Amino acid sequence: MQDEMRTLVTEAFAARVARRWNGQAASIRAVQQSENFVFRFHDGKGRERYLRISPPNYRPLGDIEAELDFVRHLKRMKIPVATPVRSMRGKWVETIEGEHAEMYAAAFEAVYGEAMRWGSDEENRGMLLRRGTALGRMHHAARSYRPTTGLRRFHWYEDDLFTDPESYLSKRDRAARREYEELVQWMLAREATRENYGMVHGDFGSGNTLVRPDGNVVAFDFDDCLHHWYLFDVAVSIRTAVRFPYRVRKRYLAYLLEGYSQEKNLGRDGAEEVGQFCRLGALYRYIAMLREGEKEQFNEEQAKRLEARLKLVRCPPKWH
Repeated sequence: MQDEMRTLVTEAFAARVARRWNGQAASIRAVQQSENFVFRFHDGKGRERYLRISPPNYRPLGDIEAELDFVRHLKRMKIPVATPVRSMRGKWVETIEGEHAEMYAAAFEAVYGEAMRWGSDEENRGMLLRRGTALGRMHHAARSYRPTTGLRRFHWYEDDLFTDPESYLSKRDRAARREYEELVQWMLAREATRENYGMVHGDFGSGNTLVRPDGNVVAFDFDDCLHHWYLFDVAVSIRTAVRFPYRVRKRYLAYLLEGYSQEKNLGRDGAEEVGQFCRLGALYRYIAMLREGEKEQFNEEQAKRLEARLKLVRCPPKWH
């Protein structure tokens, strides 16, 4: 299906879809092709917009509408985000008739700033403090989110990893199964309250955030948002620090949590709990590759990536 979508969702196709937001055909440029197809364009007033087209087998219409409902709440709460834009027909999500099935399109305001990258130790400390502050502010705003009637985004336990684990974790995959079972039991025993559980971004990392000139962090691409413990977002945002030695990543997590606690109370949680969610994030990333296809059919590069992800599942790095 995805290969068929790639041949169908061209710039010419996107230009036709962008007309629903008064998009100028000549301005359409492809930006990204993954689970979704993303294009940049300008509307009739010259404003830069981003068009996201979702294939029918990825997100149902209700999930997308619920995502945009949450992002609009964050905007109302003064959180810097890439805001959804209504189409000329007043719709947040447009249904597009395709050759094989319906697709869904949404448009967003463009956001600007510098990418957040690892650098010197001083730069890293500043980056993590800003990222933690932004994440704490977002989660503080998420506490007051109440979905618009009829809209509902999914919870972590509704992912098919948890509803149908046998589809991904064979009996031969002992290390991953053991890690899965331990983490599920830990989460089931963990209390979920209004203070520690709610809507999270789901992929709050360098790829989906920019730093504005005023130092504020602006977030975009809420396609992975879901109901989860807030600390899961914290774990995702520190994930790439795994490249550093233990003493460094432990210190970097402390900076992230320091920034976070300036905006939202961590309660009794801390580095140990973040470490548990880091383990969950590693398991998610391993499963994400298995969802791409049969591992026996992976090419050499894919097989190496899968093995690297499995290594983090087998031997979880320490964070505290």
